[in-house]
Amino acid sequence: DVGTELTFSPAHVPKRQMSVDPSTPPMYRDHNVVVYPSHVELLAYWFPIARKRNLKNEEVTRVLHGKAKWNAAKTWGSGLDFCTSRTPIWWHWDGLRIREGSPAVIFETSDTKWRHGCTPRGGEQAVIELLAVLRKTLPKSVEFVEYT
Repeated sequence: DVGTELTFSPAHVPKRQMSVDPSTPPMYRDHNVVVYPSHVELLAYWFPIARKRNLKNEEVTRVLHGKAKWNAAKTWGSGLDFCTSRTPIWWHWDGLRIREGSPAVIFETSDTKWRHGCTPRGGEQAVIELLAVLRKTLPKSVEFVEYT
């Protein structure tokens, strides 16, 4: 299961596990991303151990949405934009992602030089649903922009 926590934790992987009240149901969930009132979980994020990455709501500054670009998309990790962009995208593991053209959501945060990409399972309809939830849970200052 992609969302299962692994016990191995190398020193270079930040410990960003959020404590979530088990009685708090997620506001959105699919195979790749989960949204809680306090944070967003990108599942199977860290290479090579598939540990999740948590983004606190107050860390998110901008959300891009659109189709993954050929130079930025990859099944896991960073695409070719690592060499050409000041803020490359790190993609969570998604073995079903088509490298170019997959509907994607990209999070920019205040605490990193990396952007965080995910492809919600369910295509464009899933992105629409995810964005609707994010607009309700993220701070009003977060900008939502089409990824071009």
